[in-house]
Amino acid sequence: AYASPLLGFALDNTEVSVELAQIKAVRDEYVPVLEQGIKGVDGWRAYYDEFLQKLNQAGIDRYIEEIQKQIDEFVTAKGAKW
Repeated sequence: AYASPLLGFALDNTEVSVELAQIKAVRDEYVPVLEQGIKGVDGWRAYYDEFLQKLNQAGIDRYIEEIQKQIDEFVTAKGAKW
């Protein structure tokens, strides 16, 4: 049976807690509108682009980098293979 190399991995958000809070706030504001199609056929693209810009401002790249760093360290320490 295949066992995921991430079996047992637990993310530590301590280093990116501010970014996580900001990302969640952006998500809470934009995702419901996008999911419900409130902006319609003509307005969703600009709203989506604004959403992506706000995620960048909130620090999503830093958050993703931290997650990847922890995953890489975990997999290396475990000696796991993909």
